[in-house]
Amino acid sequence: MSAPKLQQDLDCKIARLEQDLIVLKRRRNALSPISQLPSELLRKIFYLSLHFLQADRNSRTKILPEDTRLSISHVDHHWRTAVLESPELWSEIHVRNTTKVEYLAIARNNSKMQPLYVDGYDINLTGAGGVRHILQTEPHRIKSVTLHAPIEVMRSLLPDLKVSCEAIEFLELNGSAVQAHVDLTQHDTFFNFPKLRHLRVTFWDTLLIPSSFHPPSLVRLEIYFHRSSANHITRSTFAALRTVASTLEILGLRFQSSASSQDILNSIGRLPIHMPRLDMASFLSNSPGILPELLSLFHVPPSFRSVSLIAQGSAANANEFQAITSALQRSYASIYSPNVLIVRQGPPPITPSSDAIEVLIKHRAGVTLKHCISAFLIPSRGRQPIFSSDDDHALPISFPSSKGWLFGTLRDVNVEADLPVAFWRAFAYIPTLSTIKYRVTRPDDGFHRALEEIVVGEGPLEGDEEVFPSLTAVCPTFRGTSIEWDEDYARGLAVLLGRAWARSGVSSPPLALLEFRGCSSNRLDDGTVRSFRSVVRGVAVWNDQRWDFRETSQ
Repeated sequence: MSAPKLQQDLDCKIARLEQDLIVLKRRRNALSPISQLPSELLRKIFYLSLHFLQADRNSRTKILPEDTRLSISHVDHHWRTAVLESPELWSEIHVRNTTKVEYLAIARNNSKMQPLYVDGYDINLTGAGGVRHILQTEPHRIKSVTLHAPIEVMRSLLPDLKVSCEAIEFLELNGSAVQAHVDLTQHDTFFNFPKLRHLRVTFWDTLLIPSSFHPPSLVRLEIYFHRSSANHITRSTFAALRTVASTLEILGLRFQSSASSQDILNSIGRLPIHMPRLDMASFLSNSPGILPELLSLFHVPPSFRSVSLIAQGSAANANEFQAITSALQRSYASIYSPNVLIVRQGPPPITPSSDAIEVLIKHRAGVTLKHCISAFLIPSRGRQPIFSSDDDHALPISFPSSKGWLFGTLRDVNVEADLPVAFWRAFAYIPTLSTIKYRVTRPDDGFHRALEEIVVGEGPLEGDEEVFPSLTAVCPTFRGTSIEWDEDYARGLAVLLGRAWARSGVSSPPLALLEFRGCSSNRLDDGTVRSFRSVVRGVAVWNDQRWDFRETSQ
């Protein structure tokens, strides 16, 4: 036999053995635990792996979901088959500046006829070419488009978006917060999307939404102005908003600009906007006067769930919040009465700030949360804190009163901020207040000092009014590294509460619960326990130590 013939036979035998080896490896891999998973579960794991890529704390710019998808498909034959037979894993097409058209063709083909979700994040004009390729080749399959790019890049894609406008249901257009100079006297004209359900436009301050914009199924609308948009842009936006108001369930508006509040208010208009289906709303402004006006402008239904207000910079001041609470009372007093108040310090949901304050006013029916209004006050750096323990400091929210809408029906109060003494003292005369939870950071905190003034009859609210007539639970939590004074504080608190009630003619201990958490030790002396017994007819708790004063013994 000649050498070439022998070599050819050996090559054939090697090929057969290599093929047998591949088959054996596949059989061996099939015995591994992960290969025993049902294909549906394996595909679900792959799907989730593409949605939680930020677990390693990488920025979104550095995340390349298409690389992860290709890596999964190259692990072994079983995984590759699962990936290629799962069109839903390819229907979300992530375009970056480095994405090649060849990959986009693979994703389109493997997605079969699934609706496509296109995401272009932090793209320049090169990345816009990839997005344009998808929009032009698959205009009838595009269900969702998300673009994060400078205005000039998104502007170049407007004609291509228009080609796909008949199919798009979700659209997010996010301009960069740091932009090159943009001529705000110019504008980019938007157009209608007949099937659009969600629209979010952020930092595209030259995008003019015409009054003809009227998607009949639009349920979510978020528009965030970053710069001082031209008046005709704001005016046109609110004209379009009035057109779609009847279908909206979620609304978000942000005015983070240097324009005067009067210019913005003139552009918004004064005609009320009725929103019969609105469930959630969020408003942000750094210009005084905007938030109260928005609250008065939008008429929400009794079924609304939450409203979030964020006053930032110059809008985060006492006068602005007084105007906000007045607007809330005018607009919401006929809808619900708050029975829960929460006051706590930041950080807020957007800009971290240790001086930020959040005020929540809620209505609960049993364990069910019916309505919630939250207000964030975020002062500029270097400004005086919004709350201060000094009595002469301007209060950022309305003064507690049993006659006002905000406080008149309060049942629970949870305070994690340093409220002024006068504020605490006023709580004593809310007739419905039953539970107080608060944070203690120093022995002479506002609540303790307020009780001292009530006992001696000081302050503007002195008289024969009953003190804390419905209070049944007091729950302080100590915060700090050096709180050796906590037992003295607890004993003094019990004594002051007893004297305050004695001054009101209360003969029997009214508290069902006196609970201290965050204490420095777990043991109390007998004198402190006796002071608890004088005001508690139920349970006293010190960290994990518990006394039931409904019984005759400890």
